Amino acid sequence: MLTPRGLFGFGPSSIGVLLALLVFVAFPSSSALAIPKCATPQLDGGTAFPFDAYVHLFTTTAGATIFYRFSEYAPPSAPTHSGSTATGGTLTYTGVTFIIPVGEYGYWKAVAYKPGYADSNIADLSIDNTGN
Repeated sequence: MLTPRGLFGFGPSSIGVLLALLVFVAFPSSSALAIPKCATPQLDGGTAFPFDAYVHLFTTTAGATIFYRFSEYAPPSAPTHSGSTATGGTLTYTGVTFIIPVGEYGYWKAVAYKPGYADSNIADLSIDNTGN
């Protein structure tokens, strides 16, 4: 049997559940826990055949650290890190200019990291300075 006391106890909790459902339906992609993602690293510079190529890595995420691996012969494995520390043969990009001589290739895999952000996508970057 439904009593006034049971009716008043049921009503407020039902309204709360209904309001919560409406918020999730109306704003499905909003979240206080959304984490921004670092922008994927890119190359600045490039093929300069018949001259040496001068190359820099960059990301548009201000204050992000770029971790990378480099090879002259073939794309390297993905860079790894633990927080702000490079691991497993990965290097931390310090702004150095890479020089790719005439007739050579350069291959990078790079990732951008910043505390409070999700890592960027891993970038596959290459320079062909062979003139072919």
